[in-house]
Amino acid sequence: MIISEILFESFCNKRQIKYEKITTSEHRTPDYKVILSGIEVIVEIKQIDMNPDEKREYDKFRKGGIAAGSNTIGKRVGKKISDANQQLSKLAKGRLPTICIIYDNTPLGYHTDLNNIRFGMYGLATAIIAKPSDRRVRPYIKEWKFGTKRKMTRATNTSTSAVAAMFREIENPEHPPYLIVYHNVYAKVPLNPEIIAKIGLRQFTLPEEIEGKYQEWVEINN
Repeated sequence: MIISEILFESFCNKRQIKYEKITTSEHRTPDYKVILSGIEVIVEIKQIDMNPDEKREYDKFRKGGIAAGSNTIGKRVGKKISDANQQLSKLAKGRLPTICIIYDNTPLGYHTDLNNIRFGMYGLATAIIAKPSDRRVRPYIKEWKFGTKRKMTRATNTSTSAVAAMFREIENPEHPPYLIVYHNVYAKVPLNPEIIAKIGLRQFTLPEEIEGKYQEWVEINN
């Protein structure tokens, strides 16, 4: 088992959530079935590990050197979402809600903050610039929208009901891991927020289902 699976099972055990490990086969399948408020939910666990560039820079840092790096916000999350959706759709078959749980196993752990999740799901923020015909008037931002690299649309990755970021407290390793849930507004089978509220997790959604419109997360009050 990899660390993300160990943490997920610990999460379930601490919260008395029934889970079943799905038997692997030659075909890629989701990792777990869980029962939430009597509802079967299919869960796929994804783990983000350091890539070669991150390993190289981290080694420099550990040896007391200066480390630097760059990353397209949401890129690593977006890749995991696409991979997970293919697996989730095989078992859910448009009938069951699903969750793609992503654990960032890198030292900094920034790949699964709320902005990386938002841009990974719905695309990068893009400004539409208006150029007035009157040259005395400066160009201005007409609107913001979600631009390229969207993973969640009305036509793509609709088998994923929600994406959840999994965390653990490094300073307090005995503290159980926890999840923050982000709903997919385009899911064929949405995940009922009341189910998530009953297990005491923070959860977010976009305020409206408007294709491409740039929006901030809105927290769902439990």
